[in-house]
Amino acid sequence: MKFKTYISKDSKLKEAIAALGWSNNEDIYSCSEDQQVYKWSSSNREMVQVAKLPDGFVSTDLHWLVGKGSGIGTPGASAAGGSKGGESLLIAGADGRFVILNKSARIERNVSAHTGPIVAARWSPDGAGLLTAGEDGIIKIWSRSGMLRSTVVQNEGQIRCARWSPSATAIVYCQGPFVAIKPLAANSKLTKWRAHDGLVLCLSWSNNTSMIGTGGEDCRYKIWDTLGTNIYTSVADDYAITSMDFCPDGELLAIGGFNMLKLCHYTGWSHSIVRFNQQVTGSLFNIVWSADSTQIASSTSTGSLLFGHIIERELRNRNLKAITSGRKTIQLQDIVARTSDTLDFSERIIKWELGYGHLVVATVHQVHIFNEHYINTPIIIDGRSDIRIIMLGKKHFILVDYNSIWIYTYTGRLHLNPRFPGSQAQIPHLNGRCVSLGMDSLAVRDHSDQTIVHVFDLLPGATRQEEPHTIHSKAPVIEVAVCRYGNPDDQYLVFIDANQDLYITSVHSGPEYVMHKIGTQVTATMWSSDTNILVGLHDLSYSVWYCPGEACGDPTLIALTTFTYDTSEFGKNITLENFEGANITFRSSGAIFTVSVKTYCVILHKLFAENQWERALKLCRLAQNHLLWATLAAMASKRNQLEISEEAFSASLQIDKVNYLNYIKSLPLSSPEHMAENSIMNGRIQEAEIILMHNKRIPEAVRFCLRMHRWNKALEVALKHSVDVELVLEERRKYLQALEREENDPQFLALDEPVCVQCAATHKHTHTHTATKERTEDGAYAPRDAHHMEGGEHFSEFDHEAILGSVKEAEEFDNLSPEESKKRLALLVLKMDQNSDGYVDRHELKAWILRSFKSLAEEEASERFEDVDLNNDESVTLDEYLQETYGMDSEDEEGVRLPFEEPRNEEERKLIQDDKEMFEAADTNRDGKLDSTEFVQFISPEEFPQMLPIILQQTLRDKDTNKDGRIDFQEFVGDNAKDHDKEWLVVEMDKFKEDFDKNNDGFLSGNEILSWVVPSNDEVASDEVDHLFAASDDDHDDRLSHQEIIDKYDIFVGSEATDYGDHLQNIHHFDDEL
Repeated sequence: MKFKTYISKDSKLKEAIAALGWSNNEDIYSCSEDQQVYKWSSSNREMVQVAKLPDGFVSTDLHWLVGKGSGIGTPGASAAGGSKGGESLLIAGADGRFVILNKSARIERNVSAHTGPIVAARWSPDGAGLLTAGEDGIIKIWSRSGMLRSTVVQNEGQIRCARWSPSATAIVYCQGPFVAIKPLAANSKLTKWRAHDGLVLCLSWSNNTSMIGTGGEDCRYKIWDTLGTNIYTSVADDYAITSMDFCPDGELLAIGGFNMLKLCHYTGWSHSIVRFNQQVTGSLFNIVWSADSTQIASSTSTGSLLFGHIIERELRNRNLKAITSGRKTIQLQDIVARTSDTLDFSERIIKWELGYGHLVVATVHQVHIFNEHYINTPIIIDGRSDIRIIMLGKKHFILVDYNSIWIYTYTGRLHLNPRFPGSQAQIPHLNGRCVSLGMDSLAVRDHSDQTIVHVFDLLPGATRQEEPHTIHSKAPVIEVAVCRYGNPDDQYLVFIDANQDLYITSVHSGPEYVMHKIGTQVTATMWSSDTNILVGLHDLSYSVWYCPGEACGDPTLIALTTFTYDTSEFGKNITLENFEGANITFRSSGAIFTVSVKTYCVILHKLFAENQWERALKLCRLAQNHLLWATLAAMASKRNQLEISEEAFSASLQIDKVNYLNYIKSLPLSSPEHMAENSIMNGRIQEAEIILMHNKRIPEAVRFCLRMHRWNKALEVALKHSVDVELVLEERRKYLQALEREENDPQFLALDEPVCVQCAATHKHTHTHTATKERTEDGAYAPRDAHHMEGGEHFSEFDHEAILGSVKEAEEFDNLSPEESKKRLALLVLKMDQNSDGYVDRHELKAWILRSFKSLAEEEASERFEDVDLNNDESVTLDEYLQETYGMDSEDEEGVRLPFEEPRNEEERKLIQDDKEMFEAADTNRDGKLDSTEFVQFISPEEFPQMLPIILQQTLRDKDTNKDGRIDFQEFVGDNAKDHDKEWLVVEMDKFKEDFDKNNDGFLSGNEILSWVVPSNDEVASDEVDHLFAASDDDHDDRLSHQEIIDKYDIFVGSEATDYGDHLQNIHHFDDEL
């Protein structure tokens, strides 16, 4: 790779060009001491005058800020917006002034900034402001309109050069032999170090790699990281280094000196060097790259303008080799077939990639797709300009410009235009390390929050094409890579965070991604193109993970399947170039080193992808290698090949896993327990719990949580289903005794409070006859199971009433003998079994419970109706209701109420108003009184849809304090917030957002308010069905036989002799009697 250079023809300039910059990929603007601004064309290298500067204004620096899509090579260009007003030219002068010109060459601002010349003026990468640095030792930050914001640096010495950091959060500048980084955050420490033996003459900060390059009078250039650590130091040149610049994509570095131009890798080593011996150019100043990273321009001390573009860039992929021989020409060779083709393009080539049998070339306005078998008939995509990134995959390739990401198939069809929150502003900041294309997935690291990675599914019809899942890392993500091979179930994603730790997760395990740490001090990583083998680069070594996905959940397997090799023989500053098939390519100081991974492992991965387990087993038996056996063990365990896993683990000396596999094999095949234990074997703990809970294996789920020491989850499951609570508490006590620690968990402390055993043993059924409808503290109607669990204790009265549909009948059953209770329950079971198949399934039991709820409501209303109907005329008037409810008890004669006249206080007035509205709504025939049917609606309005508008109206009147027709969180908690701590508010906020605010707009309105104040009988019935099944379904067939129900009669209908209310939550309190 090298520069092909041209020098401007017959320049009319007599003085050296003081400053220049690219306005787009074709035009260059320059200015010199004659107060003129010129525009140069990179195609014909001719210039025209476009503006005149104020008299006496001698320019020293120039920088363009151009709207997105205009081809400028700085991230700030895209952030500046696409409006014409966003295209601005900043020019600094030797008299301490700077001017801002618009694209029409009109001066918009003329600002006096420094005492003495301004040596550097630069727009910030986000386009929000600019910096100026002067020989007076001061660096200032200005707004985009030229208003002073702050003075960040004040020194006595002269500043030579200054540049923004890529994120616009710091400024680097050079002063004498020193280089310093000044963070803009308050109270941040200045980082300063001695960079060169003489003056530092130039510097540049890379956009993508965050490396800093410096050149000095000591005739050397150096590369540094942001901590001031030296990465590379060049040999001394003949003359001082006068100019340098990293290209926008961060991969290349241009160095200029006296009659010398050098093209370097970003780590410092040189690709090529050009010396101008025949045509003297003098020292090169102000080297600048075009936005597409393919061209440079530089001013010279002789007054000429130097142009250059990159040629002889070479890529290899399997049997193909491609090299650029000119601005519009690529030579493509097939090494195996010994053929060569010359590909000519009508426009300048700006990006191209080779891989998977295809060559994709982006020109200024087109994208050409070449298939290695049909070189003469490329597919052309029109309208794609300013392409910054091309990335090839097995099925698709991606194009990234300044506006969006485009995913195409190799037939030229647009497959997907992925977007995520804030993507429009973040696209210009993307680079090759934060975007990765896999077999069926695309991963993009978020720029605004670098701890987030967005994962798109590329499978046809996948929902994640439009709504990606997100992976959250604890530290900022530096690099992301998706595997390029495998079945859809075997796709993995790895990322390197800011701590250089390597994590892996399954691509299709979202949205709750489980991440496993598999490496440390990793600087770069790459997947093989043909297998799921991963390579990672360290400072002085590299590691190969032969089975990272399947073995990630087991540290022992990861250790057995990971090999680390020394790279000291390769040299320093090694970069990872490619991983094609079984060959890994490294580059160090320009030299290419190729190493191979173990071939048998590559073959084993391919057999695994094809499910050829017998051949895989034969291969391992032939090789007798611990690495192969461990890899096979991990793969076979994931695919439930237990026999093969057992042999592989045995051969790799993992005896504990062999014993565990034998236990799994002893379980019934395809049973929930078998599947759960296999998930545990593969490290999928959450999946095992879900399997047990979904299949109603509640006791097993509790014991599983105990095995995993998930104490709170075990207690939660046990309490919810009233199963093994005593076991959880006992195991918790043993655990704490072994650690010699005291209990400090509030949930367990609440259950350890002593309870009177005698009182618990003599507990009697007490069924409540409801006189008035209960309300919760916040005004919502109490659900029917409000008293099912109280104080951590289970009360079975609700179970009995839910089955019998009557409080009176439940009381009657309490006094029956066990034989009579079973006899009567058998009759009820026949009615529950609607399809008469001998079983009561969940749907039948739920329907029966809902019918019971309706009967209970009618029974409650009937009892109340008799009390309120004072004149016994089979109807209730509003006056009768108010008299019975609000009339005062007589002090003279017990049982007699004085006539009700007026409300005694404001609260009573409000209650009466609500009752009047509800009474009128229930009076459907408008006769001014309620019969027994209408009275049910009045007493239990939450049970009837036609009454819900009144409930909504009254709730808004009571809670909506700002009268905006909706409930915010402050109105949701109301005055209760004053009596509770912050923790209570956090819980209520979570309830507000997760349970009720369905549209996530921060308010409750309409049905959302009703979901808050009106309990759902359907949900209560479902919970009761789960509870009864957990307690009665002994054979776990997810249905109840008639005999199972009758055997558990005490659960369903109760008895004095066998009380189901024997305090399952507190069964350990009976230990003394036992």
